Amino acid sequence: MEATEVTVTWLLLGANGQLGRSLQDVLSALKIEFVATGRSDADITDIARVENCVKQTTPSVIVNMAAWTDVDGAESHRDEAFLANATGAENVANIAAKYDIPLVHISTDYVFDGTQTTPYKTDDGTNPLSTYGASKLQGELLVQAAHPHGSWIVRTAWLYSQYGKNFARTIARKGLAGDNLSVVNDSFGQPTSALALARQIVALVDAYPAAGVFHGTNAGRATWYEFASAIVEPIANHGSVRPVSSSAFPTVAKRPTYSVLDHAEWSTYGIADMPHWRDSLEEIHNAILNSVKE
Repeated sequence: MEATEVTVTWLLLGANGQLGRSLQDVLSALKIEFVATGRSDADITDIARVENCVKQTTPSVIVNMAAWTDVDGAESHRDEAFLANATGAENVANIAAKYDIPLVHISTDYVFDGTQTTPYKTDDGTNPLSTYGASKLQGELLVQAAHPHGSWIVRTAWLYSQYGKNFARTIARKGLAGDNLSVVNDSFGQPTSALALARQIVALVDAYPAAGVFHGTNAGRATWYEFASAIVEPIANHGSVRPVSSSAFPTVAKRPTYSVLDHAEWSTYGIADMPHWRDSLEEIHNAILNSVKE
């Protein structure tokens, strides 16, 4: 008797963002079936709609990328941020647990305060500086409580792609225009390609490790100035990029000044680390440039 092939269907919540679109690209290339949903299809703040979506799609895995992502706006919209990032995350986890479906939940480096000088491990103490960070941390805790044995929390940072609104596209646009730029040079992090993270999420689900927290960022570290310089330098006739202090660009919400994350969990389960950030940037650099030329 021939073995019956099991069809794996991914349910992508919040699929219209840059990670969602990149994950669609990766799944399509791998010929993995998926259902991509936005807020109008499955508003995660409405648990009944989440359950209805799951019933209709019968997924093998759920990836929750839906979130309130306006960091500064969250300071004046605390209730809305917590509704999406905490209550919404819990809703998804409750439904995933009810139907015994593994869940990948996307979180952030903003759960840390950035006062360390060595890479943050997944079990280091959290201390968010902003409403956004607090709401995402609460979401993590609620997901772990609701679906303790079937959820993977993936924290990412400095995410960019050729899609949507992000730092890399903004810098590329200004570089093509020959603008002279002033960019912060005293905040450290890991520029992370949404494409590289999408591939890592697929690798995570394929490996099926124990539930837990993983840090999904590219290897290496950079300042925003170094990242901007790497984006601009290959562009012909680009303007200058000048390093400045973060005090030159005050923000409503406080942000961690050190967002370098440790990746030890991947090797524990035999999963390769994500590439160095410069390699991932080089891979999609032309796509970013083309996206801002349109």
